[in-house]
Amino acid sequence: MKLIVTEKNDAAGQIARLLSDSGKPKADKVYDTPVYRFRRGGEDCVTIGLRGHILQPDFPPELKFNDEEGWFGVTAEGEVLPADVPDGLARPPYDTKRKPYLKDGIDIKGWKIASLPYLVWAPIEKTPAEKGIIRSLKNLAKKADSVVIGTDFDREGELIGSDALRQIREVAPDVPVSRARYSAFTKAEIDHAFNNLVELDQDLADAGESRQYIDLIWGAVLTRYLTTARFSGFGNTRSAGRVQTPTLALVVERERERMAFKPEDYWVIFGEASHGEDDLFKV
Repeated sequence: MKLIVTEKNDAAGQIARLLSDSGKPKADKVYDTPVYRFRRGGEDCVTIGLRGHILQPDFPPELKFNDEEGWFGVTAEGEVLPADVPDGLARPPYDTKRKPYLKDGIDIKGWKIASLPYLVWAPIEKTPAEKGIIRSLKNLAKKADSVVIGTDFDREGELIGSDALRQIREVAPDVPVSRARYSAFTKAEIDHAFNNLVELDQDLADAGESRQYIDLIWGAVLTRYLTTARFSGFGNTRSAGRVQTPTLALVVERERERMAFKPEDYWVIFGEASHGEDDLFKV
């Protein structure tokens, strides 16, 4: 069986319809996730649509420190994640045991001003955002003879496909995987993509993941700072973001230009040469 992974359910249905030899795939479900079964070239195929990103980045709840390992994060499941925390930040034992300070580290889950410098350097883990879809994806991957990643042809699509592949590899580490790139749901475009399969571009996926991490670090740290500042009596609750904040600055700058504008009267005069009189103009 060939397993085809798309970014959304609509795409799974479209691709199944365009690739099917009979033109009408069979709608089915794996647990609660819709899938589409069909045959192409004598081979059984099934498409499954994700719901965009099935994994989401997050910080572990705590950072810990000891002399042997240095700084490291500990996930809710107990997994250890190495952390590169600058030497300038204080290490245990602390003078106080009041949160966010802990006996052997610092609590970064709570929104405390003192924990924010550590949050910038905390390791990031990827946690399931769509557990039901992941469960269905793994179920199909166990039975697949090959896998085709057919997510959108852009940076985010490559990352979504890479995250899906990471889940597939947990249950089918040796299954052959390829990538179909297409830009439109037309018969010619889809046929060409699946007849000319390529490899997944991990560099492009890593670029998308870097964008995720920057969004998390920027948004989490600054939003927590602005929120805790508000709790201290400084203004209203505000949020910050990698795109949101610079865009807001551009809007404010433009609005200030508009408010500072002072209208002045002016005239525009148009003229044309009279017939036979090149040096005279009618106004």
